[in-house]
Amino acid sequence: RGYKLNVVEVKEKIVERICKKVKFSSVLINFLKILVKNYAIKYLSDIYLLTIDEVNKRDGIKYVKMKVAPPYDEKLIKRVKDVLEKKTKMEIVVDVEEEKELIAGFWLKIDSKILDGSLLGQLNNLKNKLTS
Repeated sequence: RGYKLNVVEVKEKIVERICKKVKFSSVLINFLKILVKNYAIKYLSDIYLLTIDEVNKRDGIKYVKMKVAPPYDEKLIKRVKDVLEKKTKMEIVVDVEEEKELIAGFWLKIDSKILDGSLLGQLNNLKNKLTS
């Protein structure tokens, strides 16, 4: 051919080829190529998560993470969900995970805020107060 492609051009061509195979829109292809060109493709998953958060916020949906001590109590989760929906005026979707280390109670993460209503959390707070 007589010319050399630089690394960014090679990456752009790869992105374009992959995107066309999976039939992405030209807008999305151009967006990904801009990320590659500006060495920002590494932030794609963060961009995706922030976009999902914004779409959910626009649609009035809030996702929360909840860890509960076994046994799994549907009534507790429903009560927490109802309280959060009343306070936030949004539809709450709870991602629940059982965690036996909590001993009793639950741990809740909403955005960057954490509410620790577990026995383990209370014991750790007591320990910190006694050792300080």
